[in-house]
Amino acid sequence: MSRKQKRYSKQFKLDAVAYANEHPHLSCNTIASNLGISAITLGKWVKKAEKGVDIHRGSGN
Repeated sequence: MSRKQKRYSKQFKLDAVAYANEHPHLSCNTIASNLGISAITLGKWVKKAEKGVDIHRGSGN
């Protein structure tokens, strides 16, 4: 049985990173819970944004 992977829009990812940056007093777990995503996913997006890497890869090969 395969697991269906959720896909998030570029705008959602940008908004999530902005929310995390605007609320440094909140933990990553709290922010992720508020947004309905995993803390690991949010952490990856934030790290990529800090490095200047595009956080939305898009679909396709």
